[in-house]
Amino acid sequence: MYVTYQDLIQIGILVVALANLIYQICKGKNQNHRLSRWFAHAL
Repeated sequence: MYVTYQDLIQIGILVVALANLIYQICKGKNQNHRLSRWFAHAL
């Protein structure tokens, strides 16, 4: 199975979108500050 550049770009967009979604959820709850700080640093 070959992975094309288009596949890599789509996977990258998916990962960033999921990370952003998790960050927004954690930011909205304001409960797990360590996790939200890690995502803010990762992004």
